Amino acid sequence: MLGGERGYSLIELMLAITVIGLLAAVAAPKVSHVLAVSRSQKVAADLQMLDTAVVMYEAEKGKLPAGNQIGVLKDYVERIESVKPPAGSAVIVNGQETTLSDAQYTLTSGNGSARATWGGNTAEAFLPSRAGTAAAAGN
Repeated sequence: MLGGERGYSLIELMLAITVIGLLAAVAAPKVSHVLAVSRSQKVAADLQMLDTAVVMYEAEKGKLPAGNQIGVLKDYVERIESVKPPAGSAVIVNGQETTLSDAQYTLTSGNGSARATWGGNTAEAFLPSRAGTAAAAGN
């Protein structure tokens, strides 16, 4: 009976596991980068939304929001308490993958205007580079 049993040998199983491990090692960095890009796009969208709320605030009240907390925009953004950056996760900032640890977005005033920022960066820093996009399209 022992000779008639069918199955995989130990070598075959080890080879299959090695191939799966190699495929996972190749795919993991790609998945990580795609996740960083998607988090960056979320941050850019959040900051653009907050910038729009600042413009609405200024148009209605005739002055810039006081302070640096986004909570002053609660009348212009639904559920503003849930608008938070992905702290501790990798994001793309000015074309470089990095980790920002700030737990919240802030408002930064200067030159007669206010902008929403995260880690001192405005929405444009989290958007894909236009120069890189043009170069990639040319190839």
